[in-house]
Amino acid sequence: FSEDDGGRGVVDPQAYEVLLQDAAEKDKRLRAAFPDNVEDVSVAKEIGTARFSARSSIQSVEWIEENGVCIDNLVSGTSTIAQAGRGAFATRTINKGAVITTTPLITLEREQLQLWEEVDGTDVGVQNKIGKEDKVLEMVGHQLLLNYCYGHVNSSLLLFPYSPTANFINHGSKEKANAEIVWSSYPYHKGEWLNLSLKEMKELQKTGLMFDIVAIKDIGLGEEVLLYYGKDWEDSWNEHIEDWTTAENEQDGMMQKNVTDTLGVHLNQRSNSDFIILTVEEQKNQPYPPYLET
Repeated sequence: FSEDDGGRGVVDPQAYEVLLQDAAEKDKRLRAAFPDNVEDVSVAKEIGTARFSARSSIQSVEWIEENGVCIDNLVSGTSTIAQAGRGAFATRTINKGAVITTTPLITLEREQLQLWEEVDGTDVGVQNKIGKEDKVLEMVGHQLLLNYCYGHVNSSLLLFPYSPTANFINHGSKEKANAEIVWSSYPYHKGEWLNLSLKEMKELQKTGLMFDIVAIKDIGLGEEVLLYYGKDWEDSWNEHIEDWTTAENEQDGMMQKNVTDTLGVHLNQRSNSDFIILTVEEQKNQPYPPYLET
């Protein structure tokens, strides 16, 4: 950097190109913080790189009224559905056919959400050539984020909605559901992406697709908003509840069913002030019940 006659910072273009290449090799997020063009460096320095990367984030009221999207129709609260935990509730009356909320979508690959654990190879029937135990990776499950993604069961492509409160919307039966998901009608939705191949979709490193959640019935103030997740999801959930058992009840020696009706949901709904989260060391002497996962 140097200064011109006016005392303003001047960046050598060749040096800046080297800087960009070095940043890209070290970290993509670090590279994204720098302007693409050396001519914009002085502006980024003046307003900050965060503001520079989102220069359209501050707009007039008139612009917002014309181009903005209302996302305050929902508020989270304790669900009316057993075992559901939290839910999404209407903050005002919403007429049938109206957009309840809209949400941009993050494109993910299903394998990105797999959880792997290192185990002894002999435990899974793997040995090296000289007979010694090898450490191998075994898939042990998926990240909880998978529960909030949308996609075809046979597709490796997943879509994660990240609008506020949208992921609190629970499943309702066909009779009780009062909302549905459609591709967004807003101009920011890149509908042309729907014609891309799976490979092309996975190569996209930015958001573009959007969902609208639309009322299929009149929804009253304070009413819980429910989506019909589909028959496959409903069947899997019912099977999960049916098979759910817990440790032997200490009082009567009976096996409890559907424990999420009691202790599991109770713990989720307790306030931060009366629930202490135990450290790993504390759990050695005071473990959580076997039906809770941390």
